Amino acid sequence: MRIMHIIDPTTPDESLADVAALVALLPQSDQSVAALGHSSVVTAAVLAGIPPVVISHHRSSASLDVSAWRFIARTAHDFAPTHVQVWGTGSLAALGALAYHPPGGCIATLPTLPPPGLITPITLALRRQPRWLFVGQSRRQTAALAARFGPAHQAVYVPPAIPQPSPVAPSQPPDASALKAMLDISADAGPLILLGGSPGPAFRHDIACWAAAIVQHVLPNATCLIHPSAINDKSHQAAERRLADFIHTSHKPEMFALAPVDMPVESLLPAADAFLFTPDSPAPAGSLLRAMAAAKPIAATNTSANREILRHNHTALLAPPNDPKQIAAALLDLIEPARMSAASPAAPAADATPLPSPQELSANAREHALTYFSAAAMADRYRSVYEQLLHQPQEPVVVLSAPPAVATA
Repeated sequence: MRIMHIIDPTTPDESLADVAALVALLPQSDQSVAALGHSSVVTAAVLAGIPPVVISHHRSSASLDVSAWRFIARTAHDFAPTHVQVWGTGSLAALGALAYHPPGGCIATLPTLPPPGLITPITLALRRQPRWLFVGQSRRQTAALAARFGPAHQAVYVPPAIPQPSPVAPSQPPDASALKAMLDISADAGPLILLGGSPGPAFRHDIACWAAAIVQHVLPNATCLIHPSAINDKSHQAAERRLADFIHTSHKPEMFALAPVDMPVESLLPAADAFLFTPDSPAPAGSLLRAMAAAKPIAATNTSANREILRHNHTALLAPPNDPKQIAAALLDLIEPARMSAASPAAPAADATPLPSPQELSANAREHALTYFSAAAMADRYRSVYEQLLHQPQEPVVVLSAPPAVATA
């Protein structure tokens, strides 16, 4: 098998991490990465762990730019791939360059469903392909992809992988005490709550901070740590504004700390006493999987996408979305389990089986993540998809895979 990956500015960091894992776990000599767009695309790819030696670059990122099509066609001709895998909507239409000389299988990974303006040119560009096979990273997303592109196309579910450590992260991250010192947090401060998630409409970070503020009423020295990457995105200014407004009007804004922008999220996990993950709709789960692998106690919202990864009272405590009081109660049960009472939404009835301890929850979460969401497991699943495409006795197939954010369609 020879896999040619296509990335562009719409490719999310978590998809770049999946590409890096595939390049690392499958023979590197049989893989090539074609990058469309500004050089920042190449920079992001290298930071995600993709070896520069496998990357070729073309500055054009326009979805219908003829020069981009020529670049893709030339690269495919030179590399002679058996499969082409596209990881962003911006370059999906470039598959039209392969319509006349298609490889054995084409795979397109989308951060969102294509906008209406691209549906027609994509459909026309791929008209020569008799069937598309969709690969989603959540069951709801897989169903949404199949519904969007029609019942004639098969849909396959491939769970996401735990993102691998960033190459810029230290091989030996500082311990909790050293991290708190770096973040200017007192060593004798209260529990540290790490806010997880990516920029985007799915994450109500203001709700998460509201829940943390409720916790602070009970534990006055608690701190909520926010990574700038979770909020600093020009395409989601409304969400960022909501969070900034909430923090500035909080009765104690100093309880919210911003981590250094150059410190990878995974480097912050050792200092965290609990991890808070509060999307109200399907969203990328990279930071959640990292927290599970790091054996951190997790409080999360009870959404369909989260339930595909987490199990209430086994790997995490789940609370209703957009309900800061119940989210705060779940956090308190993780941070101060002795405070748990029958009044807590996460507490069991008097005659029910006792809740597992935070240590048991985090141990269960780590075992589950390493078993079902490892990079090796993801690569094995894709290898099965690649082999299936190679050995099907029908015409070439286009495989569309997408991260959880598109399930809202």
